Amino acid sequence: MCSAYLGSREMMHRKIELIKELDATLDFAKSTAQLEIMLYLSTSRKSLTVREIAQALNMKLKTAYDALNKLVDKELVERTDEGGYKLSALGNEYVEKLMSLVIGGEFRGPQQISLNANNINTITRNLVTFKHVHDVMLILALTNSEKIDLKKFAKLFKTSEQTLSEHLELFCKKEGGLGLLKKTVGSDGTVYYSLTDLGKQEVSKFTTYRRLRNNKLLLAIMRVTRSLTPKQAILRIASSSYILSIVGMYTILFNTYSGIIITSVILAYLSAVMTVALYHDLF
Repeated sequence: MCSAYLGSREMMHRKIELIKELDATLDFAKSTAQLEIMLYLSTSRKSLTVREIAQALNMKLKTAYDALNKLVDKELVERTDEGGYKLSALGNEYVEKLMSLVIGGEFRGPQQISLNANNINTITRNLVTFKHVHDVMLILALTNSEKIDLKKFAKLFKTSEQTLSEHLELFCKKEGGLGLLKKTVGSDGTVYYSLTDLGKQEVSKFTTYRRLRNNKLLLAIMRVTRSLTPKQAILRIASSSYILSIVGMYTILFNTYSGIIITSVILAYLSAVMTVALYHDLF
């Protein structure tokens, strides 16, 4: 389980920070097949075919093929002349960082840990856990919320409440826990999570938090759209802008000044939003 890999408080903080860096390349929650394939390729000295990879990881052939194509596009995996696949130099570097999250310290090859289909799946789940904890802490800090219910987080991450609860439970304040999060249950049975004092202290060290906390425009957009993340705010604004643009174009057809005004406002509105989206790393 993930608790076996947490280590000291300093190591835990390093892992949560590194998870964000690695997740920018592969979305852990959505790209588990790609992660498993990269870890499995790191165990082989020769290139492997799609069928060999799919069989070893108990994965559908199409799933393995699609994942490999995406990894090739990202230059993490290379096709060989024999028709197989192997990790690229960039892919090997990525796996080393991945494994440092699991075993701590510097990773010097698959011989340090016995990788097989079973523990590759476990490692992947642990990486998703760290990603979820990172994002929950960041959301609570950026929105300055005293607490947010589990259902909202689960919907945002597109995962089940039970799975997410299991991930967050490892970091909740209790005997033997790290105490980054506090879990409370409302009178109606709703589960809420909030940051502990230690959690607030740790999230303040996150690179992403330090970069985003002073972006007043971005935080204002999040508040206006009642969004949990900058990316969610941008998507909601895009949707509302689409509706407003239809209204604007409709009124222009009837040669009204209001249509011109609405369209001008929309363009200014989208310009501000795109500036935020282009110049800031939105999680």
